[in-house]
Amino acid sequence: MATIGFVGPSGTGKSHRAALIAFENNCQIIIDDGLIIKGQKILGGISAKKQISKIAAIRTALFQDTFHREMAKKILENYQSENILVLGTSKDMVEKICENLSLEKPERFIYINDVASPDEIKIARFHRSRLGKHVIPVPAFEVKKSFPAIFFEPVKIYFKRGKKVKTVFDKTIVKPFYNELGKLSIAEDALEKILAFILSQNKPVKKVLNIDLTYSYGLLAATVEVAVEKSSDIPQQIKKFIPHVIKEFEGQTGIEIVKLDVIVKKIII
Repeated sequence: MATIGFVGPSGTGKSHRAALIAFENNCQIIIDDGLIIKGQKILGGISAKKQISKIAAIRTALFQDTFHREMAKKILENYQSENILVLGTSKDMVEKICENLSLEKPERFIYINDVASPDEIKIARFHRSRLGKHVIPVPAFEVKKSFPAIFFEPVKIYFKRGKKVKTVFDKTIVKPFYNELGKLSIAEDALEKILAFILSQNKPVKKVLNIDLTYSYGLLAATVEVAVEKSSDIPQQIKKFIPHVIKEFEGQTGIEIVKLDVIVKKIII
């Protein structure tokens, strides 16, 4: 089994090209937006496009839910000799999906800018941002069977090989539930307050002095400066509560923390 990452920002046409990229790189399995796809069939998974918010969609695409993750891993056990194409909005996202599904890290990455022209990417962004159109790289009957509520329209894709014109795959254009609900956003100030509150519930933290957040494509890195009470083993106490803080924050916000640094700036005696 070999894994290849296919990377590009949201709405740039990755799913539109997924089947062709998989075909050209000898990948039999595609992992895209929470679904596991083989050829023209959905083997299983949960579509991120069924979620009612973008935050929930991101969690689904990353296979963060235990039931979803274990279901996907069980399916993949039956295809251990197959090569896999994993789609993501960043290299880190692809690697996180691989980690969650116990797959090998990608041996290489293909970027959307390498396979699509600036004009093609611009058109894809227009269809996503203005028209709310998303793509699932399987035939319409597969999507309609599994997700009738988001069915929109089927489209056939062709490519030329020499003088012959050959159909490679079908795709289905859909409108996710969260597109109908408007844009959902969380202010950075709100995220800081949530994180500060969670941290303050853990000894030896007495006060959160400063929080610096870096947010990109649904993933968050945080650097926190704190004041702590005097203790015999401050570093070990902080190391112990960090996993709990991350889990609690992700549960409340739906946003994954990929890095949390806690810096002690003051010791209160």
